[in-house]
Amino acid sequence: MAISANAVLGARLKQASRIKSRLQEDLVAMKREREKVALRMDEVRRTHMNAMEANRDLDALNADYHDIDLAIDRGRAFSRDEPGKDGPLDLAGLEILLKGLSGEVCAEGTNGGMLNRIKSFNSLLEKVAARI
Repeated sequence: MAISANAVLGARLKQASRIKSRLQEDLVAMKREREKVALRMDEVRRTHMNAMEANRDLDALNADYHDIDLAIDRGRAFSRDEPGKDGPLDLAGLEILLKGLSGEVCAEGTNGGMLNRIKSFNSLLEKVAARI
């Protein structure tokens, strides 16, 4: 009787060991999968942050263009309202604004200007589209 109980306990031990090893393998697989998901989340966050930065840049550029358009309209309205009073319309302030804006758009600095940032963002979008 002791021998059969010992054999039963040995069989149970082997079965428990197999279950334990399967559970350990499942745990390792889940950890690998969790790591892959975390890496994908980081990539998506990075892409989102780049897109948000590009949107902020485009919004700022749009606001600058709007300000220029408004300044031009004001200048035209001023020249219509009072033609010849002060002579030709002084556009020096507008020229300075345009030079500053063109410097931001086409700058050769660390960011490369708005145009280069838009090009790099477009290439990023093309890469993401190719992966999808």
